[in-house]
Amino acid sequence: MAHLSELLHESESANVRLNDQIRLLKSELRRVEANTERDKHANSLEYLKNVLMQFLTHRVAASEQEKLIEVMTTILKLTTEERQQLLKAAASASYIPEGIKSWGTYLNPWKAKDDG
Repeated sequence: MAHLSELLHESESANVRLNDQIRLLKSELRRVEANTERDKHANSLEYLKNVLMQFLTHRVAASEQEKLIEVMTTILKLTTEERQQLLKAAASASYIPEGIKSWGTYLNPWKAKDDG
């Protein structure tokens, strides 16, 4: 009876190890498939560049940013977590008024005060 109990324990341990390996291999397979899909879209890099530039430079309304995130999710095969990070970043991005090109435009008035 002890021998059967030991065999059962070894079998269960092997099963746990195999399940961990399966989980790891599935994850790796998903990553490889996503990379393969990215390679297929390599021809549309110019399009992706334009989408990213619009998104990053806030040249579109908030509602349009969500559409751009969907485009990036499709082309880049983003995970749900990555998509959520982009949505969060877009929602928390501060409004940049027209005519403000860089942080330097905020600093120049202060510098002028210090000089005088």
